[in-house]
Amino acid sequence: MGERPARARVAVLAGAVVASITLDPLLIRGVGGLPALGVRGAALASVAVRGGSCLVLAVVALPLTYLPVLLIAGDRSFMDEHANGRVATTLGWIYFAVMVVLALAAIPLLLATNAGGG
Repeated sequence: MGERPARARVAVLAGAVVASITLDPLLIRGVGGLPALGVRGAALASVAVRGGSCLVLAVVALPLTYLPVLLIAGDRSFMDEHANGRVATTLGWIYFAVMVVLALAAIPLLLATNAGGG
């Protein structure tokens, strides 16, 4: 179960490297009609890539990390008398559902609000 979140993190980090390799020349030297920003372009690319990585990790990894814990916490054969009861399990699933909905809503909201810039 712990393999999926690790794979998701590696995929996000690999995507961040590719995004950084792509954005740096575009913003530093002004390739493709963009203005040449020099060091400011490198900083802007770094902030964009790191911010995007954090958002994607929150959307992808958080639900995948929480789900195995939720499943094990309610498993009586594994947790014995320490397993979650019905109320705790129900609250855990509600929290998981809210987390998934918010994670899925984060990217369209980010794009719709121009990264919070209006």
